[in-house]
Amino acid sequence: AALTASPQTLLILLPFFALLMKFVYFFQKRLYIEHLIVGLHNHAFLLLCISAGFVFSEIGSWLSPYPIVISLGEFFSTLIMFWVPVYFLLSLKIVYQQSWRRTVFKFLLIAFFYLFLLSFGLVINILLGFLLLWNIEYIFDKKPKNITECNMNNDLGVKPFQQINSPY
Repeated sequence: AALTASPQTLLILLPFFALLMKFVYFFQKRLYIEHLIVGLHNHAFLLLCISAGFVFSEIGSWLSPYPIVISLGEFFSTLIMFWVPVYFLLSLKIVYQQSWRRTVFKFLLIAFFYLFLLSFGLVINILLGFLLLWNIEYIFDKKPKNITECNMNNDLGVKPFQQINSPY
């Protein structure tokens, strides 16, 4: 359930991620939009990797009689998920052009706070999904009233089959 809610959560958290990067790289004198572009680029790569991981896992489940294919699918899924933080670290190093020590420190700082933000966003997203699901079940679970129990006047005060005078 968390992985199906993650694309919406990532999209909603993108401006907060850019704000976090603005705070971490405060002395760089970069505009917020530059951090937003870097965040959009990294989030797009993350979503691409999540999609590729799903594709590799589905290929492995389709070809389940062949164990070599399953192990290759799991291997590529794991390799892709390990590449995501490395890619993000390299993008921070290339874009902001700081030393490796500063880049790794800022990467760990961003990762810690963003993991907190992401988990909070996923919990909120899942709770909203459950509330929406409960509301839909509550609406459709009501039994329709018998026609004799229905009120003859609806919300507009018009009786059923009553002629309405139209100006046209």
